[in-house]
Amino acid sequence: MRLRTLFQFTYKRLAAMALLTISTATAARADIDCSGTLASVLVYNGGMLVINASWRGDYTKLCNLSGTPTDIATCAAWVAIAKEAIRSAKTVWTYYYDSTGTLTCATLPTYGSTPTPAYFALRP
Repeated sequence: MRLRTLFQFTYKRLAAMALLTISTATAARADIDCSGTLASVLVYNGGMLVINASWRGDYTKLCNLSGTPTDIATCAAWVAIAKEAIRSAKTVWTYYYDSTGTLTCATLPTYGSTPTPAYFALRP
């Protein structure tokens, strides 16, 4: 009987510690999903693609057309999405990982300081 109680206590204690660890590890993370329209799109001679989106009101970097073949292919696709969003006046959305929990769509760093988003998409 005492051995069973010991294991139950240990199991509950381990479960509580695991829950505490998971909640602590994710507490600072507050990924952001930004959605809106584009006022303009720029590609610099070094390959940096920046957009002026309604959620920020200033230029934020999406990606760079220089780099690995995968980076170049992804960025080229994002250029096409941005061009179509401007042409059709459709809404776009993007998702940023934020391990610090401090980013908002309105306060994203601008130009080259912007973190690279996880995705950039055109809304139907």
